[in-house]
Amino acid sequence: MEPVTAVFLVVDGARSQALTRAWERFDDPSVAQVELYFRPSTDVALVGVTLHPGSDRGRWIGRVVASGVAVIDPARMNEGDRRAFFASYLASYEAVARGCGGVAEAMTALRARAATPKAGARGTGPERALAEPPALPPVPPAGRATARGLGALRHPSAPLVEAPIPVLPSITAAAPRAGASADCASSRCFVAPAEELPHGEPVRE
Repeated sequence: MEPVTAVFLVVDGARSQALTRAWERFDDPSVAQVELYFRPSTDVALVGVTLHPGSDRGRWIGRVVASGVAVIDPARMNEGDRRAFFASYLASYEAVARGCGGVAEAMTALRARAATPKAGARGTGPERALAEPPALPPVPPAGRATARGLGALRHPSAPLVEAPIPVLPSITAAAPRAGASADCASSRCFVAPAEELPHGEPVRE
């Protein structure tokens, strides 16, 4: 690839775009060869495309930009920026594919690269994928209620002990209704609400 004449496509979210975008649309007879560089930490790919001499460079770049893909053209940079681009920026990317016949072929190489796990990656090698699970919290002593009031916790191996049924006070021990007669209060009788009296019977004050 001729560095000065190459055009670099900037592909954000390269792993997913390698699968979803129709890259073959950029592969026309003006494309001579393609190289692909990838930075896994940012998921950005730089696709370096060298065009054949005499090709309509501006037209090809315009078609790529119109599709929504950003382009870096080192040929339009000054000498200092161009040196910095190749020496620092491009050098921070990993070369994935070289000498490809088209952009689609280079992105296919990126798909294969993204689908291949690195050696020693978590869950892919002979080592254990997961560490030992954390220990469960201790079971509270029998009879101690939970913080949410859902009852006592019991260890599975402990015998089931039924809690005693609470004894409710007798209904005759209810306080007399305000305004009831002294005789009624002394006999602790139950005063039914007015709606429970038989129809036609007046309410006695």
